[in-house]
Amino acid sequence: MSKDSDEAFKTRMASTIIASGENKVKVPIKKAMKMAGFTTPEREDKTKYQQVRRAAIREGQRKQLDTWPSDAVPGDLVIHSEESGSTTVSSLLRTTTASVVAALGGSSTGTGSAASNTSGVRRRLAEEDDEGDKKAAAKPETKRRRTSVQKQRDDAVHARQKEANRQAMKVITVAVDKNNKRAANDPEKTSNAEIIRRVNKAYKSSVDPKTVSRYVKNNMIGVSPMKRGPVGDFPKQIWNALKGAYVTYLRLEQHSTTNQSGINAMSLKVNKCVNKIGLNNAFFV
Repeated sequence: MSKDSDEAFKTRMASTIIASGENKVKVPIKKAMKMAGFTTPEREDKTKYQQVRRAAIREGQRKQLDTWPSDAVPGDLVIHSEESGSTTVSSLLRTTTASVVAALGGSSTGTGSAASNTSGVRRRLAEEDDEGDKKAAAKPETKRRRTSVQKQRDDAVHARQKEANRQAMKVITVAVDKNNKRAANDPEKTSNAEIIRRVNKAYKSSVDPKTVSRYVKNNMIGVSPMKRGPVGDFPKQIWNALKGAYVTYLRLEQHSTTNQSGINAMSLKVNKCVNKIGLNNAFFV
């Protein structure tokens, strides 16, 4: 076995271990890499770490899609593995992951643990809920400014959600377009709303059905979502000239004056300049 194929095999094994224990027992990525045979330097390598993490996400999405009924799943929605080129998992990997989950204390059925966890839940009466709501209404929560770490964390969550919506939009538009072209008596034909719901669940995205209908109607198949806001009215040459002029103005102002212009003052100056050159429909806020 060559070095590349050996690393690909270990990556698939580690991702399968993580995906199999997602709903039973949480297996850390580095621990799964160790079980798959990665050495300590390889486990500390950020590139290999990210490869295993992305492969585990794809494996989890594939498992969710595999749980749908075979007669209701369009063939276009099957997520194929990029490393192996197929959607099947070898018996060796299934046996290995099952033994790992059993060794870590996971259950193969998952029915007994759910019933036992509800025994310690305390009942809450309606009066208790009303009192709690009154106390919450009496003491409103004070809004506090986010720290830099919290802002970075929120930005990372927003970026991940945006990327999930981008990938889901491509899959949905392709699937809906092919589904619309099927004959009415085709057994694989299903509703577009059902396709959108399944892909949103698999990718953990929030693609709107109206947006999908508009994209398919405009023949925007397999493309990323468009940016929000109106299309700018500035020609490229004028836009570059305005940028250079205002960068020079700001530098001169910062160098020669003690009072700096605020955002509102600069916006008014930009609007005045734009109106002067005749581009009244374009403005800055």
